[in-house]
Amino acid sequence: MPITGQHQLTIDAKNRLLIPFAVREQIGKDDGQQFYVTVGKRPRTLELYPRGRLDRYWEKRPPLPGATREIRDMRLFELASTQVLEQDSQGRVLIPEEMLQDAELEREVYLVGAGDHLQVWRRDDFKAFKAEQRARYAELVEKAREYSITPDAVGAATSDVMVSTSG
Repeated sequence: MPITGQHQLTIDAKNRLLIPFAVREQIGKDDGQQFYVTVGKRPRTLELYPRGRLDRYWEKRPPLPGATREIRDMRLFELASTQVLEQDSQGRVLIPEEMLQDAELEREVYLVGAGDHLQVWRRDDFKAFKAEQRARYAELVEKAREYSITPDAVGAATSDVMVSTSG
């Protein structure tokens, strides 16, 4: 099941972030009570991967034979920038201060479902992202069709995908 949704949350004074119950249900017990937290691929974000899901990914990920030094350095940075977080009994994770500072995150954040992981965004950045995406949504759907990637699979109705049942 993909991890979906968006949640406005506050990182408390002890740097704890609540993983909402609805998100924990989507992740499921099989993926455990731990998360990997790492640098985000977008500026001013962090990414949280359920440990079980990321462990399965790494089991299948091939080594990098023939990779350039640049790619090996990127992987080293990625791994060095990753830590394991335990959920407490209330579903909170403690995000290291250094990671919050490096990501320039503020206390007011969005926790966003991104399929196989979660993203932690500054609240103002995610609001701007949503507004931009909403304004360009129809255009982007058309572009996505070129790659056979459309939101139709998740229930978005578009006029050219509706099927007539009349004879």
